[in-house]
Order: sequence, then C-alpha cells, then structure tokens
Amino acid sequence: MTIDDIRTDYARHNGGHWFDADTLRFWGTRLSSRVFTTPVDGTRAYFITSEYKPFRREPGRLYSVRVYDFATHKIDTISFQKDRTLAQAVRRARFFAGAKVPG
Repeated sequence: MTIDDIRTDYARHNGGHWFDADTLRFWGTRLSSRVFTTPVDGTRAYFITSEYKPFRREPGRLYSVRVYDFATHKIDTISFQKDRTLAQAVRRARFFAGAKVPG
C-alpha cells in the first residue's frame, strides 16, 4: 500500500481536492511516503502529513496522522500536529494501525 494508492482511490470515489497540489500548497502540507494498513482486514491506511505554520512561535513543521478508510472513502485526522518529528508520527501511526511499536 502506498500514498499513491490512497490518492487514487480517494480521487476515484470522491473527486475531492484533498490531495490537489494547490490545496497542499495552501495548507503547507507535505505527504510522507510511510503508510500503515490495518493488519487484520487492510481496510484502513494510516498516513502522515506535515504542515508548516509560518506564524507559530516555534518555526518548522509539525506532523499529523491521518487515516483513509477504503470502505467509506473518507479521510479522518487521528492527531493534528502533535508530533515534532517524523519518527514520533510513525510510531503513532503504527500504534493506531495495530502494528507492534518498538519500545
């Protein structure tokens, strides 16, 4: 499963603008290539975005964990800008996907 699989399925069923270049640029969003699917049924894919907010006190990017549901074709936010590093966001995404997280 890749982020492109999510983008393709979302566009096919929603025709929305969530992944459009203009939308991502407006929000300062970047997509990580890391995707974690639920191990039992594979109907959900957890992915990571990072957003840059120029008017925050602390400069830089913060990471969010999102989930795409292949049954409903909807994207939900699991945690919004709660992680300061990609490694933290990866651990969070793995946890929610049900994968084992290293200690």
